[in-house]
Amino acid sequence: MTIRIWHIVLFAAALIVSSVALAPAELLFRGSEGVLTFQRAEGTIWKSTLRRVDLGGLDGGDATVTVSALGLLQGSIVSQIDFAGPDLSGQVRLHAALNGDRRIEAPSLTISGMRVQGFGRVASVTRLTDIDVNFKQQACASARGKGDSDVLLQVAKQVGGEAPMLAGNAVCAGQFGRLMLQGDAANDSATALLDLGGDGTGNWSVTYRTSKPQLAASLIAAGFSPGEQGGAFNSKGVMTWLPY
Repeated sequence: MTIRIWHIVLFAAALIVSSVALAPAELLFRGSEGVLTFQRAEGTIWKSTLRRVDLGGLDGGDATVTVSALGLLQGSIVSQIDFAGPDLSGQVRLHAALNGDRRIEAPSLTISGMRVQGFGRVASVTRLTDIDVNFKQQACASARGKGDSDVLLQVAKQVGGEAPMLAGNAVCAGQFGRLMLQGDAANDSATALLDLGGDGTGNWSVTYRTSKPQLAASLIAAGFSPGEQGGAFNSKGVMTWLPY
């Protein structure tokens, strides 16, 4: 039998993929205190389970992670993560290419019972649907999908007030992939921004405008700071969305 060069190349590629796929899951996934933590990683990079996942304070339960073999052959880590926790459930797909391109997809992701400073666990529901954000050369190239949340409405109920339901779409905003949720109710308005960067980091902010003293006091108790404009209260933070 004649051995051709492409036989050797194919064998080498298969050997590399096999060795990577059978490597311990701990080599791929790393925890980051306050962002992503888990008790332990079981299985291989090919298919693994992250036990007792905590994602930014959200209980994601045991998350199943599957890595695409085709993606590895094409020089990209493509991971599908399935969450099944009390706070976080649904599916996310993360793409990280060797050339620096990134992509995040969330066909269906639900955040239940979000924790709010000063109020504890609030019986709210935040849904992300058909989210798909692409980054080329560290900049947002395309973004689509939608989200909605009743977290502010549920917080207001605890103090006998009204607050808006938030809803909006994903768009590119300069270098960032942005999910903007907005809402109005009872002469109040709110805007929540989630900005994702091509380097796997991001930031979020919430601005709430109200003239109601009781609600203003509740916002301050929840960690909001009075803005420069009267009646505006702001809260913001940073995050990491790519766990490897």
